[in-house]
Order: sequence, then C-alpha cells, then structure tokens
Amino acid sequence: MKRAVGTLLTYLNDHTTDVFVIGTVNDVSALPPEFTRAERFDAIFFVDLPSTEERRLIWSIWLGYYGLAADGEEKALQIYDLVNRSNQWTGSEIRTACRLAALLDVPLQESVNQVVPLFTTAQEKLTALQKWANGRCLSASYPGRYQTGKVASEATQDLVAPRRSVKAAEPPLPIRLPKKKGAR
Repeated sequence: MKRAVGTLLTYLNDHTTDVFVIGTVNDVSALPPEFTRAERFDAIFFVDLPSTEERRLIWSIWLGYYGLAADGEEKALQIYDLVNRSNQWTGSEIRTACRLAALLDVPLQESVNQVVPLFTTAQEKLTALQKWANGRCLSASYPGRYQTGKVASEATQDLVAPRRSVKAAEPPLPIRLPKKKGAR
C-alpha cells in the first residue's frame, strides 16, 4: 500500500501534462497530509448530507424511477412530507426507502420507517468529518469553502439565476464557436 501511495504522490507532484485526477474517500481526515498539500489536487470538495432542496430533488428522482410518485397537488404534499421525514438522510437511504416500497408493495410511509439512517448509526463520525471539513474544503453543494451548518440555499440565493423551463420537445440551442483569427 505504501508503494502505491508513493507512486501516486510522485505522479501528482511530477506530471507535466494536463491530467484531471479525481479521487474519493469516505474519511478524508484519514488521508496522509501529503495528499492534501497544495499542488497535489487542485481542490478538495466535501460532500455533506443533502440539504432540504437536495433531498427534494433526490426524492423526486427516485419516486419517479420506481413509479411511486403521486399526481398533481398530492405529489407536492407527498414530497414535502418525505423531505421533512428524511432530515439527515443520504441519497442512498432515500433510494432504499423507495426501492423497499416498490419491492415489498408497501406504502412509502412504512418503508421510510424501515430505514435507519447513517446519521443515526454513525452520528459522531459524521459530525467529526463535518467539523474537519469546516473551512478546509470546498463545498460540493454551493460555491466557496464548506461551512458546517450552511446549506446551499443560504450560500447561493444571490448567485443562482432563475431557472428557465425547458420542454422536452424543444431542440437544443446551437453552439457557435468563435472563429479562429485568420480563418474565413
């Protein structure tokens, strides 16, 4: 293992080509400090538990995937209730609740009660990771450094442009590249 780590560190330090290296770890605090120094990686992002808005989007995706979404106004109420019941849940736990409801043919409320979130089983470890990442990493949810307790909606309320609704049948906009100098 030490040899593999040494080889990777040497490559990250000495490469002369433009290479985009992406790595993931479950516990970034366990990485040797050599990995987190400047010039090894351009940025270290912290992916926190999903915010309320992120959970809303995740529920919408998995409810649709498993064919569990209600119709019309009931859908909005369904998602509102599920988002509130899934505070501190990961996207995987949301998917599990939807998968259980579909596989076992039980109401979503029942399947939600069967999921024990990681935050319940490993709260101390997750809290320690959040504390470690505070100010040390960029947030994966909003621009800038990660701040414990800050949610994407607070960080981006002035930065997010209004969304334009796009119909599925609408053709994509053409991309026009600038002409090279000297080209006709």
